[in-house]
Amino acid sequence: MVLEYIFSMAHEIQIVKVENDDGDGVIVTFSDGTISSYVVEELLELRPCREHVDEPAQTLDLPMA
Repeated sequence: MVLEYIFSMAHEIQIVKVENDDGDGVIVTFSDGTISSYVVEELLELRPCREHVDEPAQTLDLPMA
């Protein structure tokens, strides 16, 4: 039973539509036919933490295959 669930999640699900909610949220429709509602606070928690860096980004010299 658990393996079926993991297998079904392996398929790529895409966002089809995003609508404004009546308050401070959004309603998201996914390609698998499901919908979900989010408020701004929930979306901010999903955002990766980032910090401003004054140093230039370092580049890596990787061999080309």
